[in-house]
Amino acid sequence: MKSNTSNHRTRTLKSLSGEYDNDDVFTNCNRIRELAGEFDLIDIIDPTSAVCGKLMEIVARAKCLKEFELIPDGDTLFKDPSREESPEGVGQVRARS
Repeated sequence: MKSNTSNHRTRTLKSLSGEYDNDDVFTNCNRIRELAGEFDLIDIIDPTSAVCGKLMEIVARAKCLKEFELIPDGDTLFKDPSREESPEGVGQVRARS
């Protein structure tokens, strides 16, 4: 079993080497969300090496994200009350496959 130090060092090296460049947008977004949930915001004030490693991975993954296409007035479409009868409901959207 690897020690915590070697796990964090690996995470750090992966972040520095650009290893997340080839991950798709959804993988990066999901992983950023998972990592962010693993520590509290107060932990950033005096971070441990584990928190530093996670922060490095979050930033590295965020830098790899491709730009999303912004739809003019997209927030109006998203919050449109006429969506109440839609299967997703108000404030919810479904990705087309």
